[in-house]
Amino acid sequence: MKNFSIKKSSYLLIATLLIALVSCNSHRDNDERRITTIAELKTDSVKINSDTMMVNSTQTIRTYFTLHSNCEGFYGYQYYKDGMERKVVPYYYKTDGLCNSENKAYYTQFNFMPETTGVYQFKFWNGKDNAGNNIWLQKQIVVQ
Repeated sequence: MKNFSIKKSSYLLIATLLIALVSCNSHRDNDERRITTIAELKTDSVKINSDTMMVNSTQTIRTYFTLHSNCEGFYGYQYYKDGMERKVVPYYYKTDGLCNSENKAYYTQFNFMPETTGVYQFKFWNGKDNAGNNIWLQKQIVVQ
């Protein structure tokens, strides 16, 4: 009888360990990826439909950029306002996992709705020069 309870408890212990190992398995499906990097994304070009607009109207501004693998995607904008100057810095994310290297052109957009008249200077981040200084693509919108 004692021999049976030792075997029974051994099987119970082995089953518990197997369940624990399976539930703690760190293996993830290919669809489950974690973001490993968030960084500035170079703006290749900008499309502004009209360089003149009315105050309190809305205009969509489109930014174009290049992603370099299927593990990269658009993350968001950092938008700095200083008087009539606007600096727009897009960011991308990179995930872990198997990545295919392939350059793909993408675009995103945001809306601009000025509340005051004047000449707005837009600067879109375009990378850094050899000295480490920011390079900006500049656009202007006159608001009447």
